[in-house]
Amino acid sequence: MTSLKSLLAVGTLALACTTAFAANTPYGSCSDSAQSYQDRYQSTMRASDLVCYQKALERELGGNSSYACDKSADHYQAAYEANQQSSDLVCYQEALERELQ
Repeated sequence: MTSLKSLLAVGTLALACTTAFAANTPYGSCSDSAQSYQDRYQSTMRASDLVCYQKALERELGGNSSYACDKSADHYQAAYEANQQSSDLVCYQEALERELQ
C-alpha cells in the first residue's frame, strides 16, 4: 500500500505543477520523453537530466505523452511497482483516467 501512496503522491505533485511545464529550463525545453531522461539520469546522475526528467514527467502526466497506454491501470501499477519506470507511471495515470470515466 505504501507504494501506491507514493505513486499517487508523485502523480498528484506532478499534476499540480503542470502549469509550469512549458517553460524552458537552463538546459533547454526538455522535449525528450521522461523515460529517456530517467534512463540518462540513472547512468549519469547529472542535474540537467534530473531537471529535464521532472519537466518531461510533468508534461506527460498533464496529458501530453506519446505512449500507447492500452492496458489496465492494474497492469501499469504492477509494472511501476516492479520497475519504477516513468513510462509506466504515465500510463497508469492515463489508464486510471480512462477507467474512471
